[in-house]
Amino acid sequence: MKHLLRRRIVMGLTAICLLLPGIAPLSAQQARNVTQIGSLPGGPCFGGAVSGTTLYMGNGSLLEIRDVTDPVSPRMLSRLRLPGIVNDVAVSGAYCYVSNDDYGLRIIDVSDPAAPREVAHLTFPVRSDRLLLHGNYCYVGCLGSGMRVVDINDPMNPAEVGVYNPENTHFRDVAIVSSYAYVALGNDGLHILDITDPANPVLVGSLGGLGECIGVGVRGTTVGLATGYPGVQLVDVYDPAKPVKGASIAMGSQYFEDVVVTNRYAYAVGRRGLYVADLADLQNPVEVGTVVTGGSAVRVHLDGERAFVAAETGGFCFVDISDPAAPALTATIPSGGYSMNLDVQGDYAYVIAYDRGLRIVDLSNPENPVEVSEFSPQTYVEDVVVDGDYAYLASVMRGLTIVDVSDPSAPFIAGSLDTDGRSMGIAKAGTYVFLANGSAGLSIMDVSDPGNPTEIATIGLGGDTRAVTVRGGYAYVADGSEGLRIVDVSNPASPQETGVFPTSSIAIGVTLDGDRAYIARYYGGATIVDISSPANPTLVAELPGIQNAYNSTVSDGRAWVADGYNGLLVFDVTDPSVPVSQGFFRTAASARDVALIGDYCVVSDWLSGLHIVRFEQTTAVRQPIIPEDAMLRANYPNPFHGHTVIEIQLDRDMRVRLSVHDLLGREVAVLRDCRMSAGSHHVRLQTDGLPPGTYICRMVTGAHLETMSMQLLR
Repeated sequence: MKHLLRRRIVMGLTAICLLLPGIAPLSAQQARNVTQIGSLPGGPCFGGAVSGTTLYMGNGSLLEIRDVTDPVSPRMLSRLRLPGIVNDVAVSGAYCYVSNDDYGLRIIDVSDPAAPREVAHLTFPVRSDRLLLHGNYCYVGCLGSGMRVVDINDPMNPAEVGVYNPENTHFRDVAIVSSYAYVALGNDGLHILDITDPANPVLVGSLGGLGECIGVGVRGTTVGLATGYPGVQLVDVYDPAKPVKGASIAMGSQYFEDVVVTNRYAYAVGRRGLYVADLADLQNPVEVGTVVTGGSAVRVHLDGERAFVAAETGGFCFVDISDPAAPALTATIPSGGYSMNLDVQGDYAYVIAYDRGLRIVDLSNPENPVEVSEFSPQTYVEDVVVDGDYAYLASVMRGLTIVDVSDPSAPFIAGSLDTDGRSMGIAKAGTYVFLANGSAGLSIMDVSDPGNPTEIATIGLGGDTRAVTVRGGYAYVADGSEGLRIVDVSNPASPQETGVFPTSSIAIGVTLDGDRAYIARYYGGATIVDISSPANPTLVAELPGIQNAYNSTVSDGRAWVADGYNGLLVFDVTDPSVPVSQGFFRTAASARDVALIGDYCVVSDWLSGLHIVRFEQTTAVRQPIIPEDAMLRANYPNPFHGHTVIEIQLDRDMRVRLSVHDLLGREVAVLRDCRMSAGSHHVRLQTDGLPPGTYICRMVTGAHLETMSMQLLR
């Protein structure tokens, strides 16, 4: 589940690291015509490592180094900002090895923990996830590209020397004992490799039918596999060539992502925390202990009588396991939360942090934003709108939550109202709140008394209502696959659907500017629609180069779009029928929302926090600023049987998404979705399972889109 929520979509274009505090403006490769003024970095913790009394912890795109001589009172030594999200961390000697998502393996000299510096990096065809150090080698898992073997004998000159990437498998994790590597391959089960020669791993045994193998741990002849919801699956590997399925352990009905096996116990992490199973009888393992960590626990390591747990928004947790039947949480190092939709009022940004509720950030000094409070309604939150002394929250399964923010440092619940459906979007007009309630449609509440809101009407719209904006007696609703729905709410007690505009992909956001609506489309672009006649909305134009729009805002002839793939994109829409790219700003993961405050734009990024930026035009407004420094060349052969080779020419290092679509626009293959180096690349398309016909090859680099047709014969 974690991987579905968070991944992903990482697209920064720099390889430099910036030391905090005082994050420097991003380089020209990361931004154009847009300058970062300040930021509030941080995000979930997906991995960390403890070496002696020093903690190396991922916090979104930050590597945080702390003295944990006393974990209850940790002391910050340094913070290093990396170009991508920190997915995993390992430490050996004076070096820290970081799996940095789309930016591969980063090697950091930490001989002085107070002054870390990157000394080398190595990129891979797709994003990197988990890693493991063993001897002079680093084994890096790349989702969709297998296990990469990196020689780190000289950390300043790492070299990829081997790869294990069986076709149509999905690497998840690896554990190594002696000369064998035990690889978890998702639904393809367990593979056992002989790595006597790490450059040439050899498959010696495999076992399927184990569920979704996500994490793996091994001790002696027993392998433990974290298998999602079923729990932990044991495998006997006495004979590595003939692994035998053993007992399974269902623990707490949680989604398990990692496991460590010792001589007597299995320590597994799931959605709520750490679970311990007694393996004294391997045929009948028994759950004996558990501890709630907060957040969603995703990684676990052991050190004597301590367990270290990376728990996403729950931070990095220290657990006492001296008594495995009674594990105890002894300390938690906090991490940032997810950053989703936001609203601004006065000098404050109100940011939705999903499972952590609402974060309130003081922006009075844009160069140094400060979080002043965090408020949790004890449920997941999707959206926020602020008016006066109140913040109105769309609280997923609980409908409307009203928070008094008259004192931003001390918010509290003023009122609430449960509604049907899944609340995902919210708007306010006058004394009414409008909730986008998923399949239940649009709900309208009277909030004239914030302490006692009342529902006065609901209208089903036939789709999956995601977002809503209200103006002039009409509600403009992003209704999922049903596109834009326009509802007459001049009489809030009796809403009537007035118009509809179908979209080619899922509508999830809507912004108004004059007689135009800007519709954000999930895994699609952004569409400008003429709404001068609400009963008859018509197409004006598509904003160019957008891959995965979440939200937008428009002011003074300029549209700011949060694109999950490409960060913040800026367009001149003085003439909405001919929108022109003006600038961009790459965030580290997935841009989710934008809001304007004075001369600044606030951008929320799902995994790396808030960015405060300013448009500073250095290029002619009416000229596209994204150079065509990438070229998609004709595939050969074409027409073709079985396979064809596609050539990409890149003038510089950049992120590339290369995909294949049928004539209905359905994506049938993703060939590349990663950062690629400058030069010529030849990408093979294997057409097994595809019916004959015409296909479209689509290449996106930033705001540059190029397509070509290909003909597959029988």
